[in-house]
Amino acid sequence: MSLAEDVAAGPSPDAYNAPRRKIDVWLETLDAEDKAALERVLPDFVTWPHYKVQALLRRNGLELSQTQISRYRRDRYGEDR
Repeated sequence: MSLAEDVAAGPSPDAYNAPRRKIDVWLETLDAEDKAALERVLPDFVTWPHYKVQALLRRNGLELSQTQISRYRRDRYGEDR
């Protein structure tokens, strides 16, 4: 579908949901094993502080700032540590 066709079709039903973050889109590209591994890392604030998560993601193709990681973790898991 071209951009013009997409515009003509109007907004999609999910257009009004919360905006998807770069990390959410990237997570969808991972296989189940990698996604499960990352799902264990993200809520572990003690072993995996933001800068270590940032380095892990960078090594695996996702460039995010520590602030983006902090906000994602806070919004998803509650308190930012």
